[in-house]
Order: sequence, then structure tokens, then C-alpha cells
Amino acid sequence: MRTAVFLAMLVCGTVLSGCSMVEGLLDSDDTTASQNQMNQQRLDRMTQDINACSAARKAGQTTTRVDYARCVNAAFQSAMFDVNYSYPDIVATLSAERLRVAELADKGTISDAEGQARLSDKIAETVRLDRARSNSVGKSAKRTPPTFFLQIMQVGL
Repeated sequence: MRTAVFLAMLVCGTVLSGCSMVEGLLDSDDTTASQNQMNQQRLDRMTQDINACSAARKAGQTTTRVDYARCVNAAFQSAMFDVNYSYPDIVATLSAERLRVAELADKGTISDAEGQARLSDKIAETVRLDRARSNSVGKSAKRTPPTFFLQIMQVGL
């Protein structure tokens, strides 16, 4: 059910992406200080939500890597949609990869280390894709800092 809702949001976000664009997540070139502050608060909320996922895992409330991936993905997707991130397909791709790697690790097909390496590779790829797209439409290369991608990478499987 969540997947269907997310895909519907992805389609709507792609169609409507030009309607409410925030030029940068934390860049002050084209946004006001209050927008930057709001975006920072949203990204901080993502950190809190991911920390809650980690706490639930440590407490035994989340027992599989897939459950943990779903929790982390929900925090990531919510934060990126809240800041009107320009490329919802990148969010979807990264979330899908996290879930796919978690499924493989739960089945014992790959180790946690291999899963983390695959996620690291996908995150690096998505940062490059984001920058290439931003450069191709004349946006500043520093428009989207890779820190939110790197943060997702650091939380493990």
C-alpha cells in the first residue's frame, strides 16, 4: 500500500514539480533566509526520524533489515518531498535500492558489508546524477548538498 501511495506521489510530484520549486535546499542564492531555515528544520526532522528508526531497531521493535529500510525510507522520502526536491525519481531510486539490498541481506544472499557497499555506490551515483541535472538546467552545482544522501548511507542496514 505504501508503495502505491509513494508511486502516486512520485507521478504527481513529477507532473507538478515546476509549480512549487524551491531552488535550493540550503542554498541562499535564490531563496530567502526563512526558507533556508525551514528546509534545515525539515532535514533536521529527517535526522530525528532516522534516529528513531535506529532506536526502534536497538530496542528490538524492528527485527528485520527490510523493516528498518522501510522506516528509514519513509523519513527520507517525507523530508525530500517536504523541501520540494526537484528530482523525485532519484528519491524513488535510492529508496528502492535500500529496500532491495535489505531484502538480499535478510535472505543471507549478501553480507551487511556488501549491502553497505552497494548503497554507497548508489548514493555516489545519485549525487552525480543530481549535479549533472542541475548543471544541465543552469542551476548551481552546490544547489543540492550531498549531505542528506551521505546521511542516509551512514545509517547502515
